[in-house]
Amino acid sequence: MSIFYAILLGIVQGITEFLPVSSSGHLVLIQHYLPGFSQPGAFFDAILHFGTFIAVLIVFWKDIWEVMKAFFTWDKENPYFLMAWLIILGTIPAGLIGVLWKDQIELMFNSTASLSAGWLFTGILLILSDYYRKENKEMKDITWFNAIVIGVFQALALVPGVSRSGSTISVGLLSRLKGDLAAKFSFLLFVPAVGGAVILQTRHIEQVPKGDILTYIVAGAVALLVGIVSIKFLLRLISKKQLKYFGIYCLLLSLLAYLLV
Repeated sequence: MSIFYAILLGIVQGITEFLPVSSSGHLVLIQHYLPGFSQPGAFFDAILHFGTFIAVLIVFWKDIWEVMKAFFTWDKENPYFLMAWLIILGTIPAGLIGVLWKDQIELMFNSTASLSAGWLFTGILLILSDYYRKENKEMKDITWFNAIVIGVFQALALVPGVSRSGSTISVGLLSRLKGDLAAKFSFLLFVPAVGGAVILQTRHIEQVPKGDILTYIVAGAVALLVGIVSIKFLLRLISKKQLKYFGIYCLLLSLLAYLLV
């Protein structure tokens, strides 16, 4: 794979992993239609996700540190102690669905019909979250039920076209979480879910051609840098109630994918 394609896919991953438009959907669509492009395999996708994983660690390192400190010191008075348990609970659905329906999910990545349905779902959810959000919940007010529901929607993002950030943030807003808290909880859920997936994909590292090692590193680095910018941009958009514009974009992508079936 050329450096140009590595940079291009790194940019796409860095933007679409965090902006609510589905990174998996864009990567499937772009990789399928890039001229002369051959699928580099699971480890390349793992490198892209590792880049965006590090981006989340950098932007939210203070919150991640507070969650870990509260959990390992068993500080029940600290609101981050509750957050730690809610993250564990919210991570379970994606783990179960990823294991139980792994083969069925992989088949969806070869279907533009699945892409169309996924983007349609994401678009509707984003538009609804902008118009029906009522933000009055602080961190201490998040319930176990909220965490489970948000976790289920994170699991749905295993389907191509369904945005992980879009789904979890939208459901957080519809659950009355304040905008910054909905985003924070979404990204904290991202850490164990994507971190675990990246670790599992390291078993494919031997498939990387020696001549492509630098290309893979470049792709991951680009995804990291672009990812940091995308996270900060998304946080501003949430506060301004502008998710509906991404919803419209996803509906247009859904129509495009439908026409390509």
